[in-house]
Amino acid sequence: MVAGSLALLDFSCAQASQDPNKEVLVRGLEIIETQANLSGLHNWHQEKERFLSAYPMKDLRSVLEDAIKSAHLSGVYLAPPLTPKKNVRARAVARILDGGIGYLYLPPLEGDLAVEKQFYRSLGPLFIRMARRPLAGWIIDARDASGYMSQEMLSTVTALMGKQAKRLYLCSGELRTLIPFTPSMNVPLRPNMPVAVLHGPQTRMAGEALVMLLSTNTNVRTFGQATQGMPYVLKEYPLGSGHTLLLKEASLQLEGGAGLLQPDEPVADNDGSQDNVLQAAISWILPQEKENPEGAVKDSEQK
Repeated sequence: MVAGSLALLDFSCAQASQDPNKEVLVRGLEIIETQANLSGLHNWHQEKERFLSAYPMKDLRSVLEDAIKSAHLSGVYLAPPLTPKKNVRARAVARILDGGIGYLYLPPLEGDLAVEKQFYRSLGPLFIRMARRPLAGWIIDARDASGYMSQEMLSTVTALMGKQAKRLYLCSGELRTLIPFTPSMNVPLRPNMPVAVLHGPQTRMAGEALVMLLSTNTNVRTFGQATQGMPYVLKEYPLGSGHTLLLKEASLQLEGGAGLLQPDEPVADNDGSQDNVLQAAISWILPQEKENPEGAVKDSEQK
């Protein structure tokens, strides 16, 4: 496992530096070198010296990002010091569409771990508040959803899950572990309430993990286009000075081992002012509410 290999690193050489950013750089390059060695790139230590000498002519973030590219590593990301974004809500807000459908938009959240954690932690209380309303169903708009914190997100969306129909696995190297279905919140949702999940080519990482988890359930149907194929579970490694390296510890995989996540109902992009994907989801939910006002969505209406 990646975590085990990183535990063996000795960062004592970083202590000699008087520049805090230099210490961050040394620590980051040591981690990148370890990952390069694990990937079979055993001569990368020569590259490390080149990147050490590039600072401070180039800024810290640029040097680390260049090093990640040079090592040809996938699933390794650098999160810079946290800076709150003015146009990103740190708290999830839902609205009610015509017909009594709950609608939740998941924004792109890569690059600000604090905002991302606050957003996903706010989902639980939101679902509890919305459960008091007589909703016809939910639409989760994950077409722009992205982020690093898959584990934070996965622990909150289980409130929307009904009966699990597919298996979901956590894969790391040759190890493949079944993820048990363990809802984390006691939310009194209507049994088998229909949940439409919208996704597309911008759905990636934490957003893709969310879609993958929800798609294992009989009460969920997905709409839109294929995702990016990057449902990673990342682990944080703080470097100091607010910088964090995030390394792919594992990836999620549906039963059958599919790469890109394909929608149950493929729908083209928007046509002018018409949101075709959203309208397809609404058209799926409302007839079910009329036929089954008390609860269960019929198996014949599922995927």
